[in-house]
Amino acid sequence: MKNIKKNIAVIGVAGLLMCAGLNLNAQRNMSLNKDCRKGIEYSDQQKEQIKKAKIEFAKATKDLKNELNELRAQQKTLMSADKPNLKAIYANIDKASDLKNRLKKEQFAVKMDIKSVLTAEQKQMRLSCVKGKQRMKRGETNKMQNEHGKMHNDGVRNKRAVAYGRSFEHQGMQKDRQNKNRLNLSDEQKEQMKDLRIAHFNASKELRDQVEMLQLRQKQIMTSENIDEKMIIENMDRLSGIQNKLAKMKVDHNMEVRKLLNEDQLILFLSHLGKGQDFGNGNRHRRFNN
Repeated sequence: MKNIKKNIAVIGVAGLLMCAGLNLNAQRNMSLNKDCRKGIEYSDQQKEQIKKAKIEFAKATKDLKNELNELRAQQKTLMSADKPNLKAIYANIDKASDLKNRLKKEQFAVKMDIKSVLTAEQKQMRLSCVKGKQRMKRGETNKMQNEHGKMHNDGVRNKRAVAYGRSFEHQGMQKDRQNKNRLNLSDEQKEQMKDLRIAHFNASKELRDQVEMLQLRQKQIMTSENIDEKMIIENMDRLSGIQNKLAKMKVDHNMEVRKLLNEDQLILFLSHLGKGQDFGNGNRHRRFNN
């Protein structure tokens, strides 16, 4: 009986300490969020240096952005041709991948230029704000996953499978509705479309996993106190190469979809091709977090 009471007392004390720790963390987060909303206060000299760095960035990237927009328009034209030239499409993807990678490196360079004019205190505050936003984002993501239920893989819980499965299911339902409204697909065509989506999903999964890992690594490097610039550039190059492969796989998938459509359906399909897409690899991989 004494042991039971002792254990209850220990658990109670531990609970109080845990609550106190949670309250302290909550107060720190509230204080941090308040400071982040205010923003970092810069001196007049720093403001001028930051302004100069941004202007230099705009000058360095203006032509790159214009060329990338031209390639996007060209890609849509190539993809909507009656007889698509895959060689030309792949070459266009290669050019776009190179331009986007160069833009990311310019973005990284201007971030480092701006960081170089900050004081140690300003750098720490900026780093704390970025980490705080990431923690909030992770918390919101975990909450959404818990609310939407869980998915089992041979009886084993797998959070990544939950996220991918729900996303894939949502995309599939969305595409089914779009196809039904736009293309008037037959039941057989719907099943064939579904099979193609599943095949593409499975074939690209490993590459998408690699992208996710590289983006996570990029965040970790960028939020470290001493940023390894060489490692950042190497990570960018690896990510660019994988996104290039994903873009080409998306093109191959669209070519297979085209084979299932009759002449009228194909016209409707091509009229919507390219909307909301960035060379087939999705806009969600287009940038790195600070």
